[in-house]
Amino acid sequence: MEALMEKKGVNVEEILAKARERWSKNPMLRPRLAKVVVNVCLGHSGERLLKVAEALKELTGQEPSLRKAKRTIREFGIRKGENIAVAVTLRGERAR
Repeated sequence: MEALMEKKGVNVEEILAKARERWSKNPMLRPRLAKVVVNVCLGHSGERLLKVAEALKELTGQEPSLRKAKRTIREFGIRKGENIAVAVTLRGERAR
């Protein structure tokens, strides 16, 4: 990425230095990490989904929530209301 920017005549270090200077003057301009969402979609329920949920719980330290299918998709064998994914939202210190 940096090589591509250098070809176009953009100095990355100069841009970062300007940004850091602006952030030191006004800390509200500094980008902050609000949340991280970890989502795993298998497309079908059952034992495999529960194993993924357990692995996600071990990785994040939080209880994952099961996500349901919004509509039936016959080609994929998905029925409306069936659990097809697990997700965890990490906020605050856990997101960092």
